Amino acid sequence: MPLPSDRRADRLSLDIGTVLLLLAEEGTRGLAVRIDRMAPAQQADLVALSWLGAGVYCPDEWLEARFEAHAAHDHRTASYLVGLPEFGQRLRRAIQLLGAAPPVLH
Repeated sequence: MPLPSDRRADRLSLDIGTVLLLLAEEGTRGLAVRIDRMAPAQQADLVALSWLGAGVYCPDEWLEARFEAHAAHDHRTASYLVGLPEFGQRLRRAIQLLGAAPPVLH
C-alpha cells in the first residue's frame, strides 16, 4: 500500500507534552487507562514511536512506521503498549531521534 502523500502525515497526532505525561505514569495502572482513552490516531502514533525507539524503524522511515501502526491499530493497543519491555525508554529514544529531546524524568 502506498504511504499517504499528505504533508501533514509526518506530524504526530499528539504533542510531546502528552508523551511526557505518559512517561511520568510509566509503571502505574493509570498508564493503560490513559492510553485507552486516547484517540485511535494518538494510540497508533505511540505504537510508531515505540517501534522507532526500539530500532524497528529509523527516523527516515517515520512515515512508514506511522502508516503500519495505524493499519495495525485495534482495541488491544493500550495493553500492547504497556506490555512492551522498556516502553518508556523506547518513547524517550524516539523523541530524541525525532529531534525533540525530553528532560530526564525520574
